[in-house]
Amino acid sequence: MLQLKEFLKQECENTLQLLNETLRHAYSIKDGKRFYVECLTRVNTLKKQIKDVGEKDFDTQGWLSYRLSLLSELITRIERSHIGEFSWPFAEYLKAIAVDICRQEENLPSPEYDPLFFISAEGGLLAYSISFEPLSHDMTHAKNRIFNIVFPRSLKHSVLLHPILGHEIGHAAYSHSNMSQRLDKEVLEPLLAEGLLADATSLKRWMSEVYSVNSPDDAAAEVFDDWKEEYLCDLFGLVIMGPSFVSAHRSLLRTIDPPGYELSSTHPPKLTRYWMIDEAVRYLQWDRFAANARGEFGRAVKSCSSSCKEPLRGMNNAFKVFKVSSIHRAVDGLKAILGPIPNALYQFPALSEIKGMATRICDSSPPVQTTIRKNGISFSLENSVSDFRTVLYAGWLAWHQCSVTKRELSFQVINRFCDTGLLNLQALKRWNDEAVVSGI
Repeated sequence: MLQLKEFLKQECENTLQLLNETLRHAYSIKDGKRFYVECLTRVNTLKKQIKDVGEKDFDTQGWLSYRLSLLSELITRIERSHIGEFSWPFAEYLKAIAVDICRQEENLPSPEYDPLFFISAEGGLLAYSISFEPLSHDMTHAKNRIFNIVFPRSLKHSVLLHPILGHEIGHAAYSHSNMSQRLDKEVLEPLLAEGLLADATSLKRWMSEVYSVNSPDDAAAEVFDDWKEEYLCDLFGLVIMGPSFVSAHRSLLRTIDPPGYELSSTHPPKLTRYWMIDEAVRYLQWDRFAANARGEFGRAVKSCSSSCKEPLRGMNNAFKVFKVSSIHRAVDGLKAILGPIPNALYQFPALSEIKGMATRICDSSPPVQTTIRKNGISFSLENSVSDFRTVLYAGWLAWHQCSVTKRELSFQVINRFCDTGLLNLQALKRWNDEAVVSGI
């Protein structure tokens, strides 16, 4: 048989061949060369470590085997991200926000050290996730952390559901030491300061009273750590993605647990999450359209708001696990952290902007508008370049507007219009940027 060290040497060569076959020419992936160079650095580092390890040092050889396996799996997932399993314009917008957030908090020396994000698809509605491998201290020449954002393959074109990935960007941000320290102090400490889930002891008591479950102290501490990160990432996803996060989050989580009471060791009961998010939305005043909107659009806004509140009707007060004022302070903490980062926080649009987009979608038109104006004997173009997150919010409102007005426009078709709208935004931004450079 092959001795373990010899096997690892062979597997290094196999992984190098895999890398050259899949990423050497980069195919269509943006930053393909950077992915290739980063993975090549990691292969070469592992080759040297395997060469230097002692023949009888099976503990280190086992650890190197695990690292090598993770790397080959990573390369394969990067390769799969080339084959168009996701909405390209949405992915570009999401990655831009994620990179800016991670770059800001890690004080990286130059853009060549920026983290690398790629998106791939898996089967099943539970596929939304993010995975990453922290750079080990022994990877002395590696520069870039690599994050893999995953979403369900069947929802490739469902861009209105993709805002839930804002939650996964929260996990990515929390994996950075500088950012996690600030999030702990400025978001989680205020959130947990008062209420039913302030610490592991109160969580254990709450689970016993509400679910009649008694957990050992060490298990309760582990559950508490997992739950508090999930609450944090929900708020994170909300403030960076805007109101579309609420509809996406609630639509997807109800497919897993319709009543919202399910008890899990890794995720808090969904009712507690829905309630916390709704209190944050009220504090951000993102529900004000419901009071000011009129006509078909007004009915659509009210329908959207009502559908999101449906899971909370008749909810037991025991699921209101935080003080409302604590949620407000946590939102303020997030805004203070993310506010200085360009485009990280979602800015709520004017009523006329969002109404115009929703109405155009309902009329089977692209949500993004270019206006041709006549100036004497000449014409000029005015491009309405909006935030991509506003297009997604408009898509949700259009879905409800079509429903209340009995227009026969399916959810799938509305998603396609919004996906095309994001692509239009990319084109208009590039056109405007080039026009400025050219002095047009």
